[in-house]
Amino acid sequence: MRWTLWIVLAAACGRVHFDPIGDDGDDAGTGDGLFLGDFAVSTPVRLNATPGWFPALVWADGVYGVAYAEFPDGDARAQLLRVDADGQVLSTTTASAVTGNVHESAIMWTGSEYVVAWSANGGIEAARLSAAGTKLSPDTRVSANGGFGCENPHGIFDGSGIAFVYTATSPYGVRFAIADPLLSVSADVQVRSNGSLTEGGVAPRATEYGVATSELAGPAEFSRHTASGAPIGTPIMLAPSVDGSVAIAATSTGYAVAWSTNDSMHVTTIDLSGAVEDRMIGTGHTPTLAWQGQRLGVAWTDSSAEQIVFAELEPSGAPASAVVTVSAAGNNAQQPRVVSDGTGYAIAWATGLGGNGIHFARVTRM
Repeated sequence: MRWTLWIVLAAACGRVHFDPIGDDGDDAGTGDGLFLGDFAVSTPVRLNATPGWFPALVWADGVYGVAYAEFPDGDARAQLLRVDADGQVLSTTTASAVTGNVHESAIMWTGSEYVVAWSANGGIEAARLSAAGTKLSPDTRVSANGGFGCENPHGIFDGSGIAFVYTATSPYGVRFAIADPLLSVSADVQVRSNGSLTEGGVAPRATEYGVATSELAGPAEFSRHTASGAPIGTPIMLAPSVDGSVAIAATSTGYAVAWSTNDSMHVTTIDLSGAVEDRMIGTGHTPTLAWQGQRLGVAWTDSSAEQIVFAELEPSGAPASAVVTVSAAGNNAQQPRVVSDGTGYAIAWATGLGGNGIHFARVTRM
């Protein structure tokens, strides 16, 4: 069945539902996006006492790791918080030795350690921290040398090493790097070149990586790469013009990429044959994706209400749940990050103009 119409219904409980209708006009049946039940959202908790922005989130076998750039007095630094399921902060560690020039953050869990990365001093730097949050390594440059101004790190542990993508601003483009768990970089290659600021994301799948890239007011693209960064096939353009950031996840059938254009949120699925299918899933921007083994969790900023919302999707991109509100309206909620924890999802986000609070909530099926 091909999806041809989405009807947006405002529910009395304050949730927005996407009700999918098939070609024949009947409600969707089992396997065609039938809702499996609503999600319950825990009361959001503010994690930080001093201003911060650019949160990153990872599930670490029983607790959550939250990284963000803290700027209590204009002297920014990368922080690691260990957080339990109730949003209780278990420990706080300053991950970066450098201060004053720390911006976007990323966080990975290797199965025994955290790796926190951030942009600073014109490059991407990272440090290893123990499961208890103790810093184990000095700040280590993981981006290519040679004068690149580097921003927007995104990373993921693939079972044996760490894959990074980041923005290089001199020259403009997105680079893809591979490092071992001790942060020794074995590959760093340019995967996209263009004349304005770009962003990217990476997802491992078997022996390859999917990379999504975007250019502000320019195209969003998807490409596949070997472990050395070499391209597999040719890039696929997903949209001719997007609002900014993209998110990517590997699924049971291939990859999914979330993006927005003119405040219209989309998820595009790409199977391993290269077949592409796009779906509009709502309104807003700044998406984040997580694969939980059977379905996709997607969160984004609903710009009309300045709040974070969440939905679950089938691997095809068809809706598997209502769209639920995660944060209260207003307060400029932004920069969401979602992870799967095995039984549900957790979301971290920032609030306030220019960053202020870092907030956390869990989303589970009722």
